[in-house]
Amino acid sequence: MIAFLLSAGLGTRLRPLTDDKPKCLITINEKTLLEIWIEKLIKLNIKKIFINSHYQHKKLQKFIKNSEYKKYIHILYEENLLGSSGSLYNFFLNYNENILVAHSDNFTTDDLTEFFEYFKNKPKYCIGTMLVYTTEYPKECGIVDINKNNILKNMYEKVSNPPSNLANGACYIFDKKVLTSKFLNKKSKDISIDLIPKLYNLINIYKTNHFYEDIGTIERLTRTEKYVETWNNSTKL
Repeated sequence: MIAFLLSAGLGTRLRPLTDDKPKCLITINEKTLLEIWIEKLIKLNIKKIFINSHYQHKKLQKFIKNSEYKKYIHILYEENLLGSSGSLYNFFLNYNENILVAHSDNFTTDDLTEFFEYFKNKPKYCIGTMLVYTTEYPKECGIVDINKNNILKNMYEKVSNPPSNLANGACYIFDKKVLTSKFLNKKSKDISIDLIPKLYNLINIYKTNHFYEDIGTIERLTRTEKYVETWNNSTKL
């Protein structure tokens, strides 16, 4: 299995913190979001980690060059932003391995080991696993609808009247079958909007009970920092 950390975004809502660096290099508890993800993936025995870059890409390249994890990292530069699904199409179409995809500006205390087990033990007809979490802000999220067998039926992207508070964590493990023209094409831009609807009834759901946050704004970053301050020290980042 390989991993793909989406890291090319502009981070406009996190300015001025992102005026001089990509948002994946924002720190939580003196460690960058990117490092936190890389360490999780290495502990899961993933040895090949791809990171896409665009905004402040030279800063990211320098960071990786000086990182102790550089032997695991492959940077994919996007001259123009491709979007999450567009990046999958551009870099991984017909790639012959299963792939974990996550946004590196998300933060979780989950070590993802159970997430992996859900993928390994998914029903045979499923070709992916989605991580979901309970959110206090459902209007800001993609809210999922699942059936009695814990399979994704539908998803509602940032609607005014969300049907629940079970949110898509934008962290997935896809079978290599997803990396084909049946599901990806040149018009694909966003995983949640363009790819996931093609996978309804083909994705099983892993619900994390750990803290999970999209570090998309200063408010969410502050919320996460406050949580980490009181977080049980026995759980390592």
